[in-house]
Amino acid sequence: MNEAGQRLHVIDGLRIFAACMVMFFHLGYWSWANPRSRGASILEGAAQYPQLAAYSWWGWVGVEIFFVISGFVIAYSSANVGFPRFVRSRFLRLFPAILVCATITLAVIVGNDLMPFSRALQAYWRTLVIWPFGGWLDNVYWTLSVELTFYCVVAGLLLLGRPQLFAVAMGALGLITTGLAAGSYLGGRLEPNFPGLSDQLSDTLLLRHGMYFSLGYFIWSAMATGWTRVKIVLIAILLTGGAFPILVSADKLARAPGVGSGWIPLGVWLAAVAIMIASVVVASRQRSRPQRRWLTLLGMATYPLYLLHYIAGAALMAVLVRAGWSPGIALPAACLAMMASAIIVTVVVERGPRRWFAAAIDAVFGGGRAAGAAVTAAQKD
Repeated sequence: MNEAGQRLHVIDGLRIFAACMVMFFHLGYWSWANPRSRGASILEGAAQYPQLAAYSWWGWVGVEIFFVISGFVIAYSSANVGFPRFVRSRFLRLFPAILVCATITLAVIVGNDLMPFSRALQAYWRTLVIWPFGGWLDNVYWTLSVELTFYCVVAGLLLLGRPQLFAVAMGALGLITTGLAAGSYLGGRLEPNFPGLSDQLSDTLLLRHGMYFSLGYFIWSAMATGWTRVKIVLIAILLTGGAFPILVSADKLARAPGVGSGWIPLGVWLAAVAIMIASVVVASRQRSRPQRRWLTLLGMATYPLYLLHYIAGAALMAVLVRAGWSPGIALPAACLAMMASAIIVTVVVERGPRRWFAAAIDAVFGGGRAAGAAVTAAQKD
């Protein structure tokens, strides 16, 4: 996607890579390496992959890649649109998939007796509203509360009607959170702690991850309006700031089986950002590029894949292993099944709820054309 309205397919490729990394981490590592994890409670030791640990333990860094991509994509999708259309498009992108995927996850949890029904139902409603204090059906939803806060920041700037504040706000967000991360890490506290705020609420308020969204914004800004010395310096500072939370996460996992150097996830993240920047430089010099719809579809499907893969994937692995499949076959089979399920949700299942939500929004707020544009924008993002 660039200012000419064409999609930058490298972003879709990075989305796919990041989603598969996180899935491989959860199903191929965390579900056996952490006995207290939800995946471990589902598999009950039926599938363990210590031989894959060197390739799977760092897959969590896909989340940090997602955050940078989100900063880029939201900057693009909010350019030259007003507050109502932006809010509408974000709602239609987020909530239909949450409704579908959370309902599937609820069915898996209840069907496998993983949680008392009353507690599962409470977690289901917390998941649907992206409750910022935790308690969701699946802990992967923690990132949505972070994303939603960033969307609210952008929506607030659009509501003010002063687009010139975007760069200032994104710069402030990035520099403040970089300073907090650097000060805590270099001071020996590993990550910022804020009195009166839980870890989850600190995450939700962007206090620990704001630099990633800011980095994505300034990469987009460089593509949209050109590179300047200020942007180059800011991107360099934000790259440095983004390194600290990654090193902290690696340090927290240091005692887990098979964990290697923290420089591995940091290197993967830096490589992904470098590819993103290189693609922006190349895209800015191209007048046209072929549009690959299959890659667009896979990029869109990474969102339901992220929401579905952990609990549903672990439950499928457990079924396959108990049916006599070897763990070495059950893992790739479950991953492929989750990918296929995500595509089906994107192409078929999610479209109905999205139209229903769009119709409801149109009925309440009016603006049928805007609703149609918002549906289209949500499908493209």
